Amino acid sequence: MLSPFVLKSPRVRLEPLTPEHAGPLAEAAAADRSAYQFTWVPDGPADAGRYVAAALADQAGGRTLAWAVRRRADDQVVGCTRVLDLEVFGWPPPWPPGVGRGPAPSDDQPPTVAEIGSTWYAASAQRTGLNAECKLLLLTHAFETWGTLRVTLKTDARNAGGGGDDRPWLTEVRVVAGTAARSSGCCAGGTPERPRAARGGM
Repeated sequence: MLSPFVLKSPRVRLEPLTPEHAGPLAEAAAADRSAYQFTWVPDGPADAGRYVAAALADQAGGRTLAWAVRRRADDQVVGCTRVLDLEVFGWPPPWPPGVGRGPAPSDDQPPTVAEIGSTWYAASAQRTGLNAECKLLLLTHAFETWGTLRVTLKTDARNAGGGGDDRPWLTEVRVVAGTAARSSGCCAGGTPERPRAARGGM
């Protein structure tokens, strides 16, 4: 199994997620919640406890690592991100194709492929460049330390339109487009949108 680790830059610190992060994550998510349509963002202390417990249970399965995002300027926890769907390629490949999975990665056998996702930020951290900095930390570690061959960044096409440039959230589509990433296409109907009543009463 992969050991959790810290990543940091001058502006941000990615800390391995622990139960102690539940309270700060609840506070981070308590402001403007209008951006939280497409992923689970904890709503209140009790939900934050469930959120962290679920993330750590997923991590214990060996194919996910989760971090709390700490803004170093004010030492505040401002969100959460993960690498997931971690897999080691080998030969012969798992059978049947598309269903079987390779072994879970470890420190001695790092992942061949990975995905960055399940990311959200407090309203105060959106549109600040912090998301791009976190992505760079994760991508650099994946390619330069693990030697990963492919990193997938999934985002929702609905984040790229419909609100204009004055939207209150950082559009993930534009962050990904600003990297050297190459689009592999669009998956129709891959993720439902949360009901508007569940998004801060809008």
